[in-house]
Amino acid sequence: MAKRASGDVSEVRILSNGLKNTGMNRKLDVLGRIVIPAEIRKSLDLKEGGVLDISLEEDRIILTPRQDSCVFCGSRSELKEYSGRMICSSCIVGLDSLTA
Repeated sequence: MAKRASGDVSEVRILSNGLKNTGMNRKLDVLGRIVIPAEIRKSLDLKEGGVLDISLEEDRIILTPRQDSCVFCGSRSELKEYSGRMICSSCIVGLDSLTA
């Protein structure tokens, strides 16, 4: 177990429920915010301004990096944004055919 200057522990343990426990912890600030440790941000390629989806699973808060996909078919290629939603080029062609 390696200690760093900030006092964090860089060991990862797999718990009996399959979850990974990094041994790191953070306090909430007055507004309920936390800082995600740099190691986790780097391993998930999280950049400033990136979007995380937040969900609840029983008594757990789940943070998942947003992966844009088409709202109609789920494709992740050739996406364009329309009214805050992502639509792939194939579905755009399909929508165009509805108005013809």
